Amino acid sequence: MGRKVLPTATWILANVLELPATLGKFDCAIANPPFGRIKSTGATPRYTGAEFEYSVIDVASDIARFGVFLVPHASAPFSYSGQRSFQETAPSKYLRFRELTGIELEANCGLDTSHALGDWWHGVSVMTEIVVADFAEVQQKRAEEAMPRQAALFAAA
Repeated sequence: MGRKVLPTATWILANVLELPATLGKFDCAIANPPFGRIKSTGATPRYTGAEFEYSVIDVASDIARFGVFLVPHASAPFSYSGQRSFQETAPSKYLRFRELTGIELEANCGLDTSHALGDWWHGVSVMTEIVVADFAEVQQKRAEEAMPRQAALFAAA
């Protein structure tokens, strides 16, 4: 489906938690990751929780400037789809994700995904939200934090 919508995009078929270091950087990461507690052999750079959607976003923050993700309703810092109006929320698992990664997830441009609620995927129908993230600020902060460590290693050598 993605290739039909964005035929000129670079599409990568790989385990997101085991991406090659030579992959490079992208303008935008777009993902509809598996939801919830998924067993995986890969590791994420900062997020240590069990929610796979947050693991994907953590990895994306290293390779893209922006991100757009479909996540379970309970993983978003807001409630919009299927609601009368937009409402900010603060699920504890999101607060932990934000604390570990520094990534702020934001609401999309007003897309209500509740129309797809009856679409079953492997016997499950999950209310979702579309979240967006601008990774520029966390990437800058990570670079600044890495500089003193590199300077200390150089001075010790």
